[in-house]
Amino acid sequence: MTAQQELFTYFKTQLNAYDGQLPPKGTQYPFYYLADTRQQFGSAKSNDYGYVTLIVHIWHNDEKKRGTLSEMMDNVMNVGGTLKETSNYKWSLIRNESEQQIMADNTTTPPLMHGWSSLRFSYSKKGQN
Repeated sequence: MTAQQELFTYFKTQLNAYDGQLPPKGTQYPFYYLADTRQQFGSAKSNDYGYVTLIVHIWHNDEKKRGTLSEMMDNVMNVGGTLKETSNYKWSLIRNESEQQIMADNTTTPPLMHGWSSLRFSYSKKGQN
């Protein structure tokens, strides 16, 4: 499994997150949704080390519960900060290159609160220096 897929799978399991298409109509709010990943390789000759950025979205349907959304975003950072290894890779969250944002989403009625967390990790394949 590739590094970005192992990271994606880890977060999907830890957060009980949706992925692929957005959840079906009637899904209970709030929820986590795994979106994009980006992988950068540390070497032109192998993919034994590098960087992966993972974006986690959170939607809430109650504008008065911004604190709940903020706590869920903090949970994303905590999950990332405690990750040390998966089956084939060692991980380290690069906190100063990770970020979060909360914004209003008025594409639906009623409006939603939308938060996202972008987490950047360095990785190395187990057994490599």
